[in-house]
Amino acid sequence: MGIKQNYNNYFRLFFQFTVLAASALVIFTAGCLGGSETDHSSAGPPQGTTEIKIGVLLPISGEEIFDFKTPVQMAVSDINSAGGIGGTPVKALFFDTDGKEITEIAEEAAGDPDINIFIGPSSSEEALKAAPVFIENKKLLISPSASSMEVSAQFTDSGYFRRTVTGDHAQAAVIFEILKEKGAESACLIYEDSAYGRTFDGYAPEYAESVRIELIKSITLTNDKTQDSDLVYSIAALNPDYIIAAVMPEEAVMIKENLNDAGSDAELFLTDGGRSPYIIEKLGINAEGICGISPSYDPTTGYYIPYSIRNKELPGVFSAQTYDAVMLAAYTAAWNMTHPEETYAEAFESVTATSGIYKGWDSQEAGESISYILSGGKPDVSGASGTLDFRDGMIGPDSGYYACWVIEEGDFRERKYYSSDKQYQPRLPGLSYTGIPAETSEEKGTVWIFYPSVKGDRSFADAAYTGLSSAYEENSFIKREFSLNDAPKVNEIFASGSFTEKPDLVITIGYEFDEYTADWAEKNPDIRFIGVEQSGSNLSNHAVCTFMPYGGSYLAGVLAAEMTETENIGIIAGTDAGVIKPFTEGFKAGAYAYDPDVYTSVNYVSSGFEGFSMPDKAEEVADRMYNSGVDVIIMLAGSSNTGIVNSAINHGGVYLIGEDVDQSYLAPGVIAASVVKNIEGSVKTGINETLAGDFKSGNILYSMENSGTGLLTSDKFTDKYSELMEKWRNAAETEERRYTERI
Repeated sequence: MGIKQNYNNYFRLFFQFTVLAASALVIFTAGCLGGSETDHSSAGPPQGTTEIKIGVLLPISGEEIFDFKTPVQMAVSDINSAGGIGGTPVKALFFDTDGKEITEIAEEAAGDPDINIFIGPSSSEEALKAAPVFIENKKLLISPSASSMEVSAQFTDSGYFRRTVTGDHAQAAVIFEILKEKGAESACLIYEDSAYGRTFDGYAPEYAESVRIELIKSITLTNDKTQDSDLVYSIAALNPDYIIAAVMPEEAVMIKENLNDAGSDAELFLTDGGRSPYIIEKLGINAEGICGISPSYDPTTGYYIPYSIRNKELPGVFSAQTYDAVMLAAYTAAWNMTHPEETYAEAFESVTATSGIYKGWDSQEAGESISYILSGGKPDVSGASGTLDFRDGMIGPDSGYYACWVIEEGDFRERKYYSSDKQYQPRLPGLSYTGIPAETSEEKGTVWIFYPSVKGDRSFADAAYTGLSSAYEENSFIKREFSLNDAPKVNEIFASGSFTEKPDLVITIGYEFDEYTADWAEKNPDIRFIGVEQSGSNLSNHAVCTFMPYGGSYLAGVLAAEMTETENIGIIAGTDAGVIKPFTEGFKAGAYAYDPDVYTSVNYVSSGFEGFSMPDKAEEVADRMYNSGVDVIIMLAGSSNTGIVNSAINHGGVYLIGEDVDQSYLAPGVIAASVVKNIEGSVKTGINETLAGDFKSGNILYSMENSGTGLLTSDKFTDKYSELMEKWRNAAETEERRYTERI
């Protein structure tokens, strides 16, 4: 940036333990296995070290566009809560770059004999000035946001400059992918005359041609107000579908104002440098509809959930990349302790090599990675922003995630997430226990959780992960995460009892695990099991939590029947599964009770479970329904719901009702309500009670009557419809009771 599985089956790791042991690595396991005879446990900080310092050269004061400080502090806290590096805490030492000459700060920082690894700087221009200072002093510098092509070309061979953000060549490719999705046939590029802007100019022709968009013209801003205004007018006269602006917020405002004055119909699309509250403050209502792109966390890591729990807000731009930079600094420091013959540049390269046990980004995973490194092992580390795979000759990861956003009602709304690697397949951390002493795990307790898919669905899986994360923040336990793809291999382990780490509690989320959970619980009476949305059980070690959404869906039907102007409403579900029927039947019953003349159509994304993770197909289904006259839809398709939302936004004049969790944030002016289930609460309560020795077996039904389910009206629709919902609440509860008695 230029700011001023198919899952890989991680059960392969069960069978890597023998290889690791043969390589004389220390394997600490919680459960049946003990440590190997070879002991590398002496590796760690030099004797007498009281803290390990990581320098941070980022703007942390003033009116900065991005918040770098919070993710730095969160990463340091996560490292230290997991034991630091060999028991020694990590400390971030900030060198505030706000409004200061970067070269002077770099010389001061690089001269500190106690710091060998630094995070920063924030911009490509600053990196070009600061990096040579650190390279000369053989100090490692990791930037979370300096993404230009010139930075790559300048420092590829040094080894001492790295970044956790993907290069802007990837951003340019994703931009044209998005424009193609939006139906663009032509575009122009306006860019600032900097390392940042020139990167987009360099790559735009290639990527425009790859998706058959005509790149009519590219122009460079001159920093002369009159001349730049004339340039924007000249671009507007070419009538492109989109104008891509690789500029800073001030220039973005200037461009938009001149486009408005010129009466241009071209859509303005900003690169990451333009995303700032400044443009909303300056443009006001005229900022509405501006869209753009910015680096994001990998949604399948769930990073936004623990971040939001702790900080009471969603992570900002470069948050995940900043967090990852600190983690890589810690891994590099740990590696250097066990391989003192390597320079810090070489240590970083070793740490990021794509081999070994795949590990995740959070406190537990980071702690295990550090312990593994200190014991002589080599994890395949990943981050909140993605896999962190550094190919030979690259200073940054070869792929990353971007959020496509739009300004709506005075705020940035992230609509869709794109990986720059179209072949990327999400992965959950490997099931490994290296670096965990057995007595530590026994004291903490161990929880395994199974999702129907990877995280990032903003629905069922994310709700379960929120419950897990909330419990994890309040308790100390070992957690392991799995997906449905892993069930067959886990089935072998539960059947044979060949645990390398035996869980105290296993939570399975979704009807897909119904038979698995019942069988595992019967064969493993000393392990507690909680199945969510599954069949009942009478086993003493098996609890089943089911949610009855009929009443909430009934209210949703009433709401839809009131809102429709075409008397044509609809349902889009992932597939025709039993767990979906209370939604569909309740919705149709509520709509009919309110207005018998309203017609309700039902469509399924697919005939199988994959329908819950096919957003593009769901978008096509929604398009057809809107074109047939449907103007209110309830979404029951898991992560496919994002496609339905995109269709609604593009179509306009239609409304949606979400599922499982409050989904209003996806489109506040479009999603009128959500049929919610307290999945988060059931998971959190189940973990807390089990770890406290108070596991409750049996069948637990969550309904409207016990506040386990219901309809949550979105903030922007509450005033208009809350009275109607309250009026029909008793009817919804009554009909839900009758429905429950019938099934």
